[in-house]
Amino acid sequence: MIFCGTCDQDAAEAITQILMEKEEKDLEHSFTRIFALGLGLLYLGQQSLVEASLEVIKCLPHKNMADFVSLVMETCAYAGSGNVLNI
Repeated sequence: MIFCGTCDQDAAEAITQILMEKEEKDLEHSFTRIFALGLGLLYLGQQSLVEASLEVIKCLPHKNMADFVSLVMETCAYAGSGNVLNI
């Protein structure tokens, strides 16, 4: 919660690294969704600043998890912005 909306690169890299190291069976656990929420909260309300991190997330080896994380990050980044095209 300390880094909420700060786009802190160190925190984003740490969470992304954890997601990349997880195996497929570990990603099926419901607790791993918290990592996606953590990334989303880093970019809360920051709109286009999330784009660089979204490109990194697309490189995740697990397609389903990459899609879920991207969705959460984009949703959080544009939340409350009034930008109806992205929301």
